[in-house]
Amino acid sequence: METKVNLVLRILLFSITLGWLLHIIGETAFLKNQETEAIVQLNQDTLLVTEEEIGEVRIVTATYYNPVKEQCNSNPLITASGKEIDIELLERGELKWIAVSRDLLKIYKYGDIVRVTCDHDPSINGDYEITDTMNKRFKNKIDLLWPVGMKGKGKWEGVQIAKVIN
Repeated sequence: METKVNLVLRILLFSITLGWLLHIIGETAFLKNQETEAIVQLNQDTLLVTEEEIGEVRIVTATYYNPVKEQCNSNPLITASGKEIDIELLERGELKWIAVSRDLLKIYKYGDIVRVTCDHDPSINGDYEITDTMNKRFKNKIDLLWPVGMKGKGKWEGVQIAKVIN
């Protein structure tokens, strides 16, 4: 039988693992997984989390960019990480890459996979690879790589990102 002290320690460790999730999201957060879900009772509130390991959840602003000189540099098909953008893969939706602001690049690195979750526009939800860096004037922001000519909402506030730990 588990003592109250053990239960409190487990809840504390769980909260630390999820970092700002409890602080930012509040009472209830849902992270989807195709396999199993662990349920934790905390002050009569239920928090559903997946068993898949993810890093600390951060709340950012998301925008999108196209690989064109006006939005990038003189060589828009080469990202800051050195990867080359395959336009055909991008247009088919098979290339899910993002640029991050320089402050986030201190936390994440090129090649990291982050899960993007936007409650008010699930069309941008998914796992993206960090391959590029935004201009130094941006802070706490991500930029989704979209095909040339593709238009969208343009800006999403309150987007959650978390590193997927494989």
